[in-house]
Amino acid sequence: MFMAVHIPEQIGYLDEDRNFHSDPSNAPEILKLEPINEQVWVLGYAFAYRNPPLNDAIVFTFDLPKSINLKKVSKMRVSPNHYMGFCRGVERSIDTANSADEPPFHMLERLIHNNHVMRKLEEEKDIRMVSDLRDFDNGTLIISAHGAGPDVKRQAEKQGLKVIDTTCAVVTSVHKRVKSLNDQGYLVIIIGDKNHAEVKGIQAWAGGVVPIVTNVSEVDQIVVNKKGKMAVVSQTTQDLDIFKRIVTVLRSKWPNIEIFNTICKELHKRHLSLKQLSKENEVIIIIGDRGSANTHRLNDISKAINPNTYFIDNVSELDCRWFKDTRRVGIASGTSTPDWIIEEVKEELGRLGGS
Repeated sequence: MFMAVHIPEQIGYLDEDRNFHSDPSNAPEILKLEPINEQVWVLGYAFAYRNPPLNDAIVFTFDLPKSINLKKVSKMRVSPNHYMGFCRGVERSIDTANSADEPPFHMLERLIHNNHVMRKLEEEKDIRMVSDLRDFDNGTLIISAHGAGPDVKRQAEKQGLKVIDTTCAVVTSVHKRVKSLNDQGYLVIIIGDKNHAEVKGIQAWAGGVVPIVTNVSEVDQIVVNKKGKMAVVSQTTQDLDIFKRIVTVLRSKWPNIEIFNTICKELHKRHLSLKQLSKENEVIIIIGDRGSANTHRLNDISKAINPNTYFIDNVSELDCRWFKDTRRVGIASGTSTPDWIIEEVKEELGRLGGS
């Protein structure tokens, strides 16, 4: 891969070893394309490029002192979070969905919150997204990793559909917990994101209309119509610090409320590792789908510690301006971010840093 450059009164290019060649006539044809492109950058004296396919190679221009030694490119250390890529629940969900063998296949919710993975899965399995069970009457319903309420499976089976349940085991354990609490007469309060598929499923298993709290300020909005037993559970991807803050306020209002920390232990370890990573590095890159709640949580956690935190979906969204004079970069990913997306980002950061 080559990089084209323009120096005042001199045109040249860098070869794959970053040697500068002043004679443009020797530049490969793939470099003789169009001028400045905003997605190709110069980082200090470290030359950075996007690694496009050969037929999309990019030419760009910039001012540069003629005396610079192009071999002297500073290196940038890239440190991945200790926990990266798919969690066990996501891996199991994808494997289970891939094992489905009675088409046509339908889903009410995305299997996991990552568009790259979903496009691949939909192409390979010809999965169709539907908004209502009444939209089809044969084949297989695949329940997402985030789970669904009990009525969904019941109705699907009543329609004669085969049901493939890929619900994460941790989420299933929360379903069982809240169902048991509801059966015992508890009012269940859920700490989580109101519009998330997982929280909607937990709410359904808890009896339907139960309070959902996203932050401390919403606690005062909870209305309890009668005295009785109360319990609180959490969305499995919640940050433990937020959970504890909300629980403290809940206990101040209802001292006898029973607390069940249902946060995924594997994800909590990812949070703890990220907090340390955010302290040790100058810049943090969070990789994941913007529809992924757990990736947004990672971004919030990191940004609270390190304001130089950037959320990207894939390698094309990296901006070299984030890394000016940077020596240490940390990367972390959501639990639904595939390895190939992570590797592309790591490779590009390596090129940006001159490694």
